[in-house]
Amino acid sequence: MDSAPGAGTTFEILLPEVSPATEMLAVAKQTVRIARGHETVLLVDDEEDVRTVLCDSLAAQGYNVLQAGSGQEALTVASKHVGKIDVLITDTIMPGMDGPKLARSLRETRPETKVLFISGYMEDASLFGSGLLRSEAFLQKPFPLDSLAQKVRALVSD
Repeated sequence: MDSAPGAGTTFEILLPEVSPATEMLAVAKQTVRIARGHETVLLVDDEEDVRTVLCDSLAAQGYNVLQAGSGQEALTVASKHVGKIDVLITDTIMPGMDGPKLARSLRETRPETKVLFISGYMEDASLFGSGLLRSEAFLQKPFPLDSLAQKVRALVSD
């Protein structure tokens, strides 16, 4: 360490040479390749930042993403969309219309649409484990983006 009044301090840090363990770590960090999609996904979350990140991630995987910030807006977007909506990804708790109510409403006109619920509330996860919503897919926030891609791929492949 070098230090002088008015001139600052300089530190010298010596690090060990890179070992083969570093190479193993790099291999471990590689992500599993997930089949790209082409299907249409309706993404609904009242938090704009969350919606933007998820939308960008899904679009990067090849999905056509429609998005909405509320249940009512999602129904409007869906009614204007001419093609099939393969998957609805919706937050469970939103102002106005919650995710389960949105899913029921959307399925009145699009019964073939698969549903993936996402939530940051642990209480919502217990609904899925209890069997009340057993036929639906669920992801607990926060989740890795590759988990989202895998879950959507599994839904559209069923």
